[in-house]
Amino acid sequence: MTTHTTTSGSSQRDSASAVNPSALTVEQLARALGVSAEVVRRHVQDGVPTDGGGRINLIQYAAWLNMRLAQAWRGEDDRGD
Repeated sequence: MTTHTTTSGSSQRDSASAVNPSALTVEQLARALGVSAEVVRRHVQDGVPTDGGGRINLIQYAAWLNMRLAQAWRGEDDRGD
């Protein structure tokens, strides 16, 4: 009895499903954060920095959210509402 163990299938899946946290699509970021893609799209419209292809850096997104939270605590609203 011969048993074959293959790992190439799982490594191919792992590399195919791997994401770059410095270049996430709206959908990837939304899925990672457990929010709807519409929330992330609205944030992009509100000023989240993106690269030329519309991808989002997770660290920059977190910094942007932190800035918005600080503005809310101070009672500021940069949207002009």
